[in-house]
Amino acid sequence: MLIHPDETRDRLTSKLTIIQKRRGHRAASDDTILAWAAARSCPDAIRVLDLGSGKGTVAMLLLQRLPACRLIGIEALPENHDLAVRNAALNGLADRWEPRLGDLRDPTILAGEDPFDLVTGAPPFMPVGSGVMPDDVQRAAGQHEAPRGEGAGGVVLALVGAGFAGVPRRGLVEAAQPDAEEVA
Repeated sequence: MLIHPDETRDRLTSKLTIIQKRRGHRAASDDTILAWAAARSCPDAIRVLDLGSGKGTVAMLLLQRLPACRLIGIEALPENHDLAVRNAALNGLADRWEPRLGDLRDPTILAGEDPFDLVTGAPPFMPVGSGVMPDDVQRAAGQHEAPRGEGAGGVVLALVGAGFAGVPRRGLVEAAQPDAEEVA
């Protein structure tokens, strides 16, 4: 497996390895907590959609925890998508995980797909134009852009601020949604 000089190959779990940028957006506790809460909230999920999938940290953790699920991960940043494709191959998950390069606001990205049982996403926490924009493209996209779109139904689980919102409804949870239910 090709590892570029600006990347590292790290242990994600006892069974999973992740390729990530040495100085870019790194696997973090929010990804682990989101995957844990998502698997706990919908343990029988077969069709899973991961929005803003990045290099695939949440996807890999869900695929390990939910062995019957198939997952589509949507990522807008080509460099993250490349990492996700390589991480799928590295961990033998390419038969159950389809990383897609595109913007979830593009209505064709999920055209023809059946409804998903579980939708996850860890949206950036700061509105565009607020805070200091990191020089690193991965970090900037992970902290500042919050694309919006529509889900197909099922359970939506998103990391919102310091907590989670698990909402069995159509659509995506937006960070400012006041009626989101917390998952204990």
